[in-house]
Amino acid sequence: MPSTCKSEGRITAQDAVDEYQNRLEISRQFVDFAEEVAARNAIAVNGANRTMQTQIITLPQTGYVRQSLLVGDIKTGTPGILPFSASTLWRRVRAKSFPAPVRLSERVTAWKAEDVRRWLDAQGKEAA
Repeated sequence: MPSTCKSEGRITAQDAVDEYQNRLEISRQFVDFAEEVAARNAIAVNGANRTMQTQIITLPQTGYVRQSLLVGDIKTGTPGILPFSASTLWRRVRAKSFPAPVRLSERVTAWKAEDVRRWLDAQGKEAA
């Protein structure tokens, strides 16, 4: 808040100019900060997109694969090998239009890679 003239109890012109310049500087600092944050976020988003475009995902011949390999992980930007979301994956499992997973432990569920490969091959034959 601007200081007041002690003798008259009013703000002088110089006080008003100083206050205006202080507020202007604070506004500039805020704009600089906002632009910096926006630039950082743009780099992170573009970096994730670049990763998604160049990353090659391979399905193992045998063994088990987790959901994140099948449908990807939105948080890390990792793509999956299937062209649908986790919700659709589980909807298809319930509808028996995708292989059922195997429960490996209380908190670990995975799909047999062989079953997923057979399903992918069948989808390719249906499209042909």
